Amino acid sequence: MALGLFLLAATGAAPRAEAQQWARDMFETTSHDFGMVASGSKTHFTFEFKNKYREDVHVAAVRSSCGCTTPSVTKDLLKTGEVGGILATFNTTSFSGRKHATVTVVFDRPYYAEVQLQVSGNIRTEVMFHPAEIAFGEVSGGAEPEREVKVTFSGRKEWRIEDVRSLCPHLRVRLEQPVRRPGAIEYTMRVGLKPSVPVGELHERLTLVTNDAELRSVTVGVTGRVRPQVEVKPDALHLGSLTAGKMASERLLVRADDEFEITEVECDDPRFTFDLPSGAKKVHFVKLNFAADAKSTGAFKLPVRIKTSLSGNSTAECVVTGEVVE
Repeated sequence: MALGLFLLAATGAAPRAEAQQWARDMFETTSHDFGMVASGSKTHFTFEFKNKYREDVHVAAVRSSCGCTTPSVTKDLLKTGEVGGILATFNTTSFSGRKHATVTVVFDRPYYAEVQLQVSGNIRTEVMFHPAEIAFGEVSGGAEPEREVKVTFSGRKEWRIEDVRSLCPHLRVRLEQPVRRPGAIEYTMRVGLKPSVPVGELHERLTLVTNDAELRSVTVGVTGRVRPQVEVKPDALHLGSLTAGKMASERLLVRADDEFEITEVECDDPRFTFDLPSGAKKVHFVKLNFAADAKSTGAFKLPVRIKTSLSGNSTAECVVTGEVVE
């Protein structure tokens, strides 16, 4: 084993002698326990894997030992350094009780190998969430959207939610007083995003702690995508190969949900100049000019920062690349 790992590090290739281990080594984790989940809730987990080798890696198939878990591949062909994932979706609608599944991932390139991923969880029918997931959709950074979810428990009347916990500091949660009906208890839970939530994909979970010894906690998913408060398109601009003494010009689109002014556009390279629009609008166009200088030939990669009048002096950035040739 030690020799095989040494060969991987030295050559960057997957030796046939390690046809199983090379595949397992790409995964950060090979098991996940969902814990207690409500019937009908949207419950899924992504097993990420990264191609650490020179050869392309290809997933030929995925299969599950149990219908309680449906596997799918987020990206089946990975080049060196790329990251893919195996999405395991727990079927909480058709199954109940403690469930376990083995998800088998079959690789056929660069060599044949199989990796087993373990998925487990306890689907409880006493608790229902409506909707099944707290989905924020796409929201602008800095906004404070709020979503409502109904939590219904069917059973003893003394049942109650004692606490709501999350590892995410960017969520705020408020529980209203429960409504008690014959054979059921319903809570209204309001979940909001704080302005501090970072830009990017949001995949979190809320854990509801109860006074039930057999159902001490149950989880619900929180999803969404937070886009920047102000965006620039393109955010990566390639000017190509420019002859010294020539001028290149491009337009950058800058937009936000609210009207704003562009207060400044800056770049540390004096070869860049900018024509700024005036007034407050939701969409602006900035003209970028680049003067190729014979004194500064070669490739360049430089950030252009666009400052605005939005709250918090929100900025956007575009990375400009190219090459100056004589």
